[in-house]
Amino acid sequence: MATGRRSALRRLMLAAAPSALAPAVPLSAAPATTADNGTAERTLALVRRAVAHLQQVGPQRAFADFSDPRGAFVDGTLYIAVNDAVSGVNLAHGLTPKVVGNSLLELQDSDGVFVIKKLIAVGNSPNHRGWIEYKWPHPLSHQWQRKRAYTERVGGVLITSGYFP
Repeated sequence: MATGRRSALRRLMLAAAPSALAPAVPLSAAPATTADNGTAERTLALVRRAVAHLQQVGPQRAFADFSDPRGAFVDGTLYIAVNDAVSGVNLAHGLTPKVVGNSLLELQDSDGVFVIKKLIAVGNSPNHRGWIEYKWPHPLSHQWQRKRAYTERVGGVLITSGYFP
């Protein structure tokens, strides 16, 4: 992917993320300075619940449910993202629905880590699931922070969520 396209995609993700999260945080949520960053246990549970939902209702309904910023698959700063396990095309995104339909294969973090390529490698591993780490802007503070994401391959897609430790 050309550097200009990669930069445009990164700007789209980063510009949309903070505004997309605002309506997803419950009114009772803590102030932005003490945001609920999730935990490994809650991240894993959210992905497993999303996998079950996909298997129960099928991709069309599940992907629409996952892409609803006010839906059941957004929990504070935790949300579900779904990417094609080969092409990296985003099929659902609970925080930034604007990226659905775009290939995120060349998306890099602030250190140049290809995030989706790492997820695809995990999805294609013998277990078809696992954790990766990268840096990402926190949706409330906008500061680049370490993020841990768990992904699980189901058929030809990766179901992923991540938290800020």
